[in-house]
Amino acid sequence: MSVAPPLLAVRNLRTLLPIRSPFGGRGVVRAVDGVSFEIRAGRTFGLVGESGCGKSTLARTVLRLTPASSGRIQFDGTDVLALRGGALREYRRQVQVVFQDPAGSLNPRLTVGEIVGEALSIHGLARSRSERDAAVASMLERVGLAADDLRRFPHEFSGGQRQRIGIARALVLRPRLVICDEPVSALDVSIQSQILNLLADLQAEFGLAYLFIAHNLSVMRHFCDEIAVMYLGRIVESGPTADVIEHPIHPYTRALLSAAPRVPSRDRAALRILPGEPPNPIAPPPGCAFHTRCPDAIASCAVVRPELAPFGDGHAVACPVNAPASAEEIG
Repeated sequence: MSVAPPLLAVRNLRTLLPIRSPFGGRGVVRAVDGVSFEIRAGRTFGLVGESGCGKSTLARTVLRLTPASSGRIQFDGTDVLALRGGALREYRRQVQVVFQDPAGSLNPRLTVGEIVGEALSIHGLARSRSERDAAVASMLERVGLAADDLRRFPHEFSGGQRQRIGIARALVLRPRLVICDEPVSALDVSIQSQILNLLADLQAEFGLAYLFIAHNLSVMRHFCDEIAVMYLGRIVESGPTADVIEHPIHPYTRALLSAAPRVPSRDRAALRILPGEPPNPIAPPPGCAFHTRCPDAIASCAVVRPELAPFGDGHAVACPVNAPASAEEIG
C-alpha cells in the first residue's frame, strides 16, 4: 500500500539567532540546529522538551515569522522558504497557530467578532460585515460557544473559553495545518481535557494536521501519533508515541518520563534526576550537547556529536551508547 506524501516536511532546518550583550559582545544561539521531521494530513506530531530547547522557535520558523538560516520547509510539495507575496499569504491561511496564553493572544480592545473575523477580512474571505459575522458565529458554535458571544469582549470569558476563541480564530480560515504551541498549559487540569477533546473532534471533522508543542508527556501519550524529543535545538529521539514512551532510549527522554507526575504516588527510586543545568546555548559543549548531564556518557560523547539514527518502526535516537542494533532489542 502506497504511503501518502507528507503535508509538511522539514529537512535539516537551522535557525540561528544573533544576540548582543550590553557590554558589546556578540554571539549566536543555535535555537534550531539541524531538525528534520514530517507531518501527514490528519495526523498529530508532538514536540516535547524543557523550556529553551527551541520548540517555539521551530514553530515560528515554520510559520515564516522567524527567518530560517538554512534547510528546507516543504508544504504539500511547495518550497515554503521561497514563497513571496500572494503565495506566502495563501500559505499563512493554510497554516494557523493556537497560542499558549489565551488572554495575552487576544486583543482586549476588540470584540470576539472582530478578533475572529479579522482574518477573514485580511484574506478577503468575507464580502460583507454580515457574511463575516455569520462565519464567525458558526465557528464560535462549533468550538462550544454561543453565536451571540461575538459581541462580547475577551475579559468577559474564562480562560478555557478564551482558548476556544483562539481556536475559532485559527480555524475560521479552514487551514490544513494548525500549530498548537502549549495550548493547554495555562489552563486548569479539568479544562485541559475539554480543550484536548475539542481539538481531537475538530481534527476528525476537518481533517486537520497538528504540530503540537507541550511539556506534558501525559498529554502527548493520549493526543499525538508521533513525538520528537528536543534538547538544545536538536531532536534526540523520535518515533511513534507509544514506542517512545514505552521504550525510551535516550537518557534525556528517560529523565523526562521519570519526572512526569504519577498517581497515587511517585516512585522516587525510579526518578532520574539530571545533574547541573542545560549548557549555555551560545557556547554549547562539543560532541553530544547532553553529555555534561548524562549518566551514561562515555569519553567519545564529549568529542563526536551523534546524529539521529533509525533502528526500526520509525523510532530513531541520537545516542550510540544506548541505541539498540535492531528493533527487537527494545522489547
